[in-house]
Amino acid sequence: MNIVFRTDASIDIGTGHVIRCLTLAQVLRNKGAKCYFVCRQHEGHMIKLIIDRGFEVRILPLENGSNKTIDFPGLINIRNAGHYSWLGADWKIDAQQTLEVIGDLVIDLLIVDHYGIDFYWENTVREVCKNLVVIDDLADRKHSCDLMIDQTLGRRPQDYKLLVPKKCKILAGSSYALVRPEFSALREYAYDRVLSDSPLRVLVSMGGIDQANASLSILKLLSTRSDLEITVLLSPRAKNYESVVSFSRDYQNICHIDFSEDMATLMTNHDISIGAPGSTSWERACLGLPSIIIPLADNQHEIGEKLKKYGAAIVIKLDELESLFWKSLQQILSDWVTYHTANLEICDGLGIYRVSIELDSYVNEADDYRLLVACEKDIGDIFKWQIHPLTRKYAVNTKIPTWNEHKKWMRQKLKSPTNYFYITSQAVTKEKMGAVRLDRIDNGCYEVSIYTDPGKYGQGVAIAALNIIDQLHPHITIEANVLKDNTGSQRLFEKAKYQRISDEKFIRHTIL
Repeated sequence: MNIVFRTDASIDIGTGHVIRCLTLAQVLRNKGAKCYFVCRQHEGHMIKLIIDRGFEVRILPLENGSNKTIDFPGLINIRNAGHYSWLGADWKIDAQQTLEVIGDLVIDLLIVDHYGIDFYWENTVREVCKNLVVIDDLADRKHSCDLMIDQTLGRRPQDYKLLVPKKCKILAGSSYALVRPEFSALREYAYDRVLSDSPLRVLVSMGGIDQANASLSILKLLSTRSDLEITVLLSPRAKNYESVVSFSRDYQNICHIDFSEDMATLMTNHDISIGAPGSTSWERACLGLPSIIIPLADNQHEIGEKLKKYGAAIVIKLDELESLFWKSLQQILSDWVTYHTANLEICDGLGIYRVSIELDSYVNEADDYRLLVACEKDIGDIFKWQIHPLTRKYAVNTKIPTWNEHKKWMRQKLKSPTNYFYITSQAVTKEKMGAVRLDRIDNGCYEVSIYTDPGKYGQGVAIAALNIIDQLHPHITIEANVLKDNTGSQRLFEKAKYQRISDEKFIRHTIL
């Protein structure tokens, strides 16, 4: 399938939109898709990086006067009017230029990730694509799309009720965060992390541009402590790059890095992060890295407040840095485990796989089923299935739990960041068909429990669920313990290509 991404990076826009599109493009390419990028040549663009990652870029020229404010008739929330100027051209010009560079390419999916684009632009280019997908996190303007993806923590589908067509599917919340696969792989090590005794390892990452030069302000504070080991990440694209590099050279305990190909390992090697609340927030959360958050742009305040609400970070305004920084750092250190756990709970790093599975359905023959993260409202259905005689007959533990025992047990499972609990549902009707649970045994190793609504036997629900588990969790080893007399489940795991290692035990090794 052919997929085109329309996204940009610049001094004003930052790097986050391009990075998350690159993340998605790499996963889709691994599944056989051919991905293209359409980008405008803004100051601070990332076209070379996209090309270096092996993708073709069709370049839009920088228009004269592109920094002026551009009026868009589709704006419904005036608070983010300035974002329209980030397009770098009138929307009609941008849409026409996009159509020109696409040319005769047959597009299965057009994916738009740009604050300067709304439904006027999207309606204009719809003629060249079979399906249009929007990635957004503002919920401030109308869109003409088939799928909306918003990874904001706490975002709900109803936030887009009046902003997208009725038939548009909405993937909302941090469970759809477009985090690179290496983060979910290293999450296994993050579960068992403890705070370093000494020295405390601090990662400073204020984004690739950092126009406010917050990095230098933070380093000046941290440099007064010789018992800290500090890493600062700042790209040469930043206008204040030289000042940060020069300051870092004067201190043996400060290490500056231009760019890291392995941010997951870099984060894993630090105890606390000081950063801006952009897309990196979900990477930090996936690895349980407590943070002091400093918003640098208007659109970052909402993310910062959500992280604060969920107990995952402390938020400081830039002009409050000197007065509140040390108090905030001490607060995180004194309650590091709580912040660590809160981060793990808000993002499991599997959003990239969830989104890619969903995108498959727009191009390939759709699977009949989906796996949805189980929640409180599913407790009753799970109980009904678990106490059914056909379920209990082959259960490892044949004792039937009471309702109160079941509620307590399931709530603990839902709360645990180290276990995964899914509901298997019909893709179109959303009807609940069964459940799958992964319980962590050891680092990178889980035990699978799977059961189907007894009224839905014989419909291929279980094998479909195991196939989706393979797509969602390729980086872990999964074990299945099946009673010898349970011939149906024995055949199920053989069909799912699990390796038999004994009469009652099967194993599926890591796929990646």
